[in-house]
Amino acid sequence: MLSVWFIAGPPFDTCLWADTARRLNDLGLHTHFHPLLRSGTGDIASEVQRLTSEIEASDHEVILVGQGTALPLVLDAALTGMLRGVVLANGVLDRPGPLSKSLFTLARLPNPIGKLLFHPSLSLRFLASSVGLRRTVINPYVMEHDTVVAICGPILTDPSIRTRAQNYLRSIAKTSKPRPKIDLPTLICWGDEDYLNVDNYKIFLDENKAITTLQTVSGGRFLHPVERPWEIADMIFDWSECGPTTT
Repeated sequence: MLSVWFIAGPPFDTCLWADTARRLNDLGLHTHFHPLLRSGTGDIASEVQRLTSEIEASDHEVILVGQGTALPLVLDAALTGMLRGVVLANGVLDRPGPLSKSLFTLARLPNPIGKLLFHPSLSLRFLASSVGLRRTVINPYVMEHDTVVAICGPILTDPSIRTRAQNYLRSIAKTSKPRPKIDLPTLICWGDEDYLNVDNYKIFLDENKAITTLQTVSGGRFLHPVERPWEIADMIFDWSECGPTTT
């Protein structure tokens, strides 16, 4: 049986994908959320090990869906040979955008400054402000306070998870070697108005044309999984119905 697994990288939790998963359930697909940073050190190697152990124990064929800072983890998991396919939404592929660079910088700050800036009293207030996540969507009213708390709160309100999030971001920022090519059917759902990650997918697409399908989310910015969840779900469903196959 095919199952679509959702992950999200800090500062976002899997609530980011709630409406997309609900739509896929309505279309008849099984879905599963894999929250990051719930145990271990939080660095990317630890997270890959925890994820692949859970996939190995599953009775399903898994399509792994990620966004933002989760994309390096998705691509590392794709190298294990355990997945049926992967879906990549806007985020960190070959080079980080401004949001990711800012998160990496904050994660590298020495304690107690770094811990203070990641504290929810500051971070959630900033992310819910007019200069925060409202700039990552076309309609700023989508990013009202309760939505920001829902998608970021699980990561930022737990002290242990916050520490792992800093470790995770540090470990990604330290990875400078070229990422190995993957040999796995891949769907890219990329918002064409994402000024944070402009054309970030193009290098990946050029190097993996044989396995990759590109679906442009017209008018999508960085957080189109929140703003356009049904459109993303329908793209994933249609692609999964085709195999997924290489193009």
